[in-house]
Amino acid sequence: SGGDADGGLMDIEAGGLLEISSTALVRANGGLSGSGGEISISAGDSFMGSGQGDLVMSGTVASIGGGEGGDGGSIDLSAGTGCQLLGRLQAQSGGEGGGGAITITCSVNAPGNLSM
Repeated sequence: SGGDADGGLMDIEAGGLLEISSTALVRANGGLSGSGGEISISAGDSFMGSGQGDLVMSGTVASIGGGEGGDGGSIDLSAGTGCQLLGRLQAQSGGEGGGGAITITCSVNAPGNLSM
């Protein structure tokens, strides 16, 4: 986004396996003085209770505030059974704003694994 606009909202859901490849860039960055947006990524059928599905991420997920004072945004990752996070997560300010929040939940319905 441009000017002082915030990064907005992004919601990505998959009923099974969700892969974010090494060349992928998922971002909701703010404009010059805007705050980063909200990114929510969920894998597996967490709403139906089956717990099937993993999140495999080797790309970049970013919600960065603008370089002239915007705050970092939020990133929420969840998977029904497990997460393999090999990529980059960024939720910082691009300037003098505050940092954002990153939440990772890798076993929504059953004991799961987290690999980073």
